Amino acid sequence: SGKLATQTESKPTGSKSKNAEDDLPKTIFISNLPFDLDNEEVKQRFSSFGEVQSFFPVLHPVTKRPRGTGFLKFSTADAADAAVAAANSAPGLGIFLKG
Repeated sequence: SGKLATQTESKPTGSKSKNAEDDLPKTIFISNLPFDLDNEEVKQRFSSFGEVQSFFPVLHPVTKRPRGTGFLKFSTADAADAAVAAANSAPGLGIFLKG
């Protein structure tokens, strides 16, 4: 399973909720992910829409195994919009990862 590198940024105290709100338009929720998918594979696949900042898979609370969903954060809201538009362009198709 893959490692996820995170960047730490210094933020002024009290700005956490504002930054979280700023991140929402840049973040997309992905479902139906293969359980054996590596975090880097997800980031690489979606990088065609724009720079990917991070990917956080949703893990089962007990087993700590991936649940097949995750949150992907782009550098810009435009990149997130492009990914959503591509996924919704053909009904029932979406964006394929590992077939």
